[in-house]
Amino acid sequence: MERKAFLKKLEKVPRLIRILVIFFVNLIIVFGIFSLVVKPKIEKEVRLKSELQELERKLSQLIGIANRFDEIKREHTELRKAFEDVIRELPESKDIPNLLRTVSNIGAESKVKLTKLEPKAMEQKDFYAEFPFEIRFSGPYHNIGYFFDGIRREKRIIHVVNFSLEAKTPASQALMLEGLCTAKTYVYTGEKPKEQKKSETSQRR
Repeated sequence: MERKAFLKKLEKVPRLIRILVIFFVNLIIVFGIFSLVVKPKIEKEVRLKSELQELERKLSQLIGIANRFDEIKREHTELRKAFEDVIRELPESKDIPNLLRTVSNIGAESKVKLTKLEPKAMEQKDFYAEFPFEIRFSGPYHNIGYFFDGIRREKRIIHVVNFSLEAKTPASQALMLEGLCTAKTYVYTGEKPKEQKKSETSQRR
């Protein structure tokens, strides 16, 4: 009876309203199914596709590295050898007196008088230290040229900076020059500056 009564009441509802109610009910059902079932699957598929692309990119990089492994190994060996060659050109602290003696001998061979060969304070850099020393010299123009050419040919690295030169004889006599320069060599220490070490230690903490 209740069902018949309900149907009779429903028949009294305008047909348009019934159609709209059915439409919105179906719309709600479809939206619910989409939100609960379809949308999560779409989002998961998009995420998996993105992850797959990232994995393919990393795989491509690894394949590229693997293909260049022999080349990278060869380059590493060459760089290490070049580094060792440079290190051999950097004297150790105990070799400094020998280096200064070498500079003095080059002056004697070039017939250039060294009136001053004074070491300065060493300055720590990265794995090496700068060791400057001041040279005051005098001699004929060509002899001074031979002197600095001899320093340039020395197997140890010696970099000449702050160079000055002036004539000290009358025009009637053979030209004699006097000069002053600072030369730098680089001492291998294998240590970093203390300030840098402290900074790195504090960063780790």
